[in-house]
Amino acid sequence: PVGLACKTPCRGDVYDQDYFRGRNQFHSGDIIFLTPHIDTTLTEDSYLRMAIRGVQSNKTKWVSSDDTFGPASLDGKRVTKEARVTVNWENPEEQHVIDVWSNVSC
Repeated sequence: PVGLACKTPCRGDVYDQDYFRGRNQFHSGDIIFLTPHIDTTLTEDSYLRMAIRGVQSNKTKWVSSDDTFGPASLDGKRVTKEARVTVNWENPEEQHVIDVWSNVSC
């Protein structure tokens, strides 16, 4: 599981913002689960995109489709999405960061 809180732009950094919590190197076939949550006070649609980037290669390894959240449910429950990523890219053993783009706080 990966946890982060950000406001656009939210760029992962292998040293200061290691959202993989030190486990940012993978093996081919590994599964990564990403579960973004959106604040229950959201009053309008929010757009979110996530990407996994290689640090040494500076290449994007995976990009989510744009997810739309909101508005928040009337019962006060936070809105949650899930992404399951299978590692099938070159150099999975290099360090990786998560970049997140959103038009509101997430």
